[in-house]
Amino acid sequence: MSIEASDHAEFSAHFPGRRSQAYRRGVATVVRLARVLLIIVLAITVISLVMGLGTASTGPLEKSALLALIGACVYAAAKVTTLSERIILRLER
Repeated sequence: MSIEASDHAEFSAHFPGRRSQAYRRGVATVVRLARVLLIIVLAITVISLVMGLGTASTGPLEKSALLALIGACVYAAAKVTTLSERIILRLER
């Protein structure tokens, strides 16, 4: 057994689960950050779609398509939140 392997085994014996807890907290932080960034991107997309909806040159068919896209973005934001919370809860187990 090498020195590094024996050091790791000794560390694990003295601090069981410590490394995995730190890893889980790090992954949970990355998941939360990704969730915030995705929601910001979706919010910016919704704002731009609403602006396109409000222009006078937008026809009725285009308006219905924009409304559908806005609804899809809101649904995606809800799914991002739900999935990220499930991942975080799973990491805490």
